Amino acid sequence: MGKSCFYGSDTLMEYNATMDNILIAKLMHDAGSPLPGTLVVTACTLYQLEEETYFMHALKSLFGSEIEEDLEAYEERRHLVIHHPELHRLTGEQRAELTKLIEKVGCPIMYDMEMTGKVQESEIQVEIAGPEGYAFGMVRAFIQLKQRLDEMTKGAMI
Repeated sequence: MGKSCFYGSDTLMEYNATMDNILIAKLMHDAGSPLPGTLVVTACTLYQLEEETYFMHALKSLFGSEIEEDLEAYEERRHLVIHHPELHRLTGEQRAELTKLIEKVGCPIMYDMEMTGKVQESEIQVEIAGPEGYAFGMVRAFIQLKQRLDEMTKGAMI
C-alpha cells in the first residue's frame, strides 16, 4: 500500500507565500541588493503586514527611499508611489522606455494579481490589483527597471 500526504489549502497557501518570499530574497541577492539579514522567512504575503513584506523591503532596498502606500477597500487594490531623485534627469522618451518594463506585469504562476506602473518625472506610480498572487515577478520587473535607470543616469553623468 502506498503512502500519501495531504495538505490543506491553508497550508499550501502558506508554503506558496513562503516560496515567493524566498524567490524575492534570491532575486535581490543576485541583483546585488540583498535584503536585511534580520528578515525572517515567513508566509507573509503582499497584503499582510504591509511594511514588513519582502516585497516592500525589496522596493525600499532597490530605490533607497520610503514608499507611499494607499490601500483601498478590501485590500484588493494598492497604490504605491516610489520617489526617486534621478528620474527628473531623464527625457520623456527614456521614461517611456522604463514604463514599458512595468506597464503591465502579471502574476507568473496562477492567481489573478496584476501590476501596472508608470514612470513619471519624479516618481514611479504603481497599482497592484487582485486578491492573491506572487510578488516575485513584480520584483524582477523592478530590478530590471532599476538596472536600466542606473545605466541611463550613469550615461548622463559623463
